[in-house]
Amino acid sequence: LIFYKNGERKNILDCASYYQVASDDLYIIKVDRYADGCKADVDNQYSYYDLSGNKKSDSYYAAGVFNEAGRAIVSTDYLENYVINDKFEILSGEHYSIRSVGSLYVVWDEKHNQALMGKDGKILENEITDYASYGSLADDESYIVVEVSKDTFVLYDTQKSNKIITVSGKSVSLNEHYFMVDNDYYSYKTGKKFYSKN
Repeated sequence: LIFYKNGERKNILDCASYYQVASDDLYIIKVDRYADGCKADVDNQYSYYDLSGNKKSDSYYAAGVFNEAGRAIVSTDYLENYVINDKFEILSGEHYSIRSVGSLYVVWDEKHNQALMGKDGKILENEITDYASYGSLADDESYIVVEVSKDTFVLYDTQKSNKIITVSGKSVSLNEHYFMVDNDYYSYKTGKKFYSKN
């Protein structure tokens, strides 16, 4: 694998192949264990490299793209998943599975219990039973509603990582400019009810 920057060759890596762009200034490079003379038993085969081909991180079992908050999901094996920052520091505890929703994360343990985690790795909601998210094309904002207990829902702004409102009801639906709990309409921005069909 040969790295070029501004038309100039910077580095050559053996046993490596391009995987994907991780950020404006990082690539994810994968060990090419099938190339001649390369190990066939490499487990942690993904690493972050700068644009000149210099390795910047440890090696991971899996490595993800950095989001707008400068966070990425990595794995040290298929059961140990973490959130890291762009300095490759681990921010979260170990989780069985992690899914990014904006700058927030839904995390699972081995028993498939779910929780909501902030971009700093701290748990915002210890137990959630379900979640729904919506990315609005109207204002580039996105939101997540998590059910924290039976008939209790919490709305978060996924970019700002802040709680907007807790609402009681039987069902929730997310729309472009508002969300509904049962027959009541609420604003994403303020969390205030502005209309009811009742």
